[in-house]
Amino acid sequence: MCMPRMGGLEATRKLRSDLKTKRIPIIALTALNLAEDVRRALHAGCADYETKPVALIKLNLKISKLLRA
Repeated sequence: MCMPRMGGLEATRKLRSDLKTKRIPIIALTALNLAEDVRRALHAGCADYETKPVALIKLNLKISKLLRA
């Protein structure tokens, strides 16, 4: 979510506003882990949220679930 030039929330909003990318599932991947951070990401359009350090098995399950939907 903390990226140079454009934050993750802004990037998510831009992707959601474009017809070509609006249906691509986005998983927020960040070190931020407060409930308010999760709420903001989901409100911006993220399909899910994962914190660092990443548990790859858990992340893979989330990706698989989103791709099946």
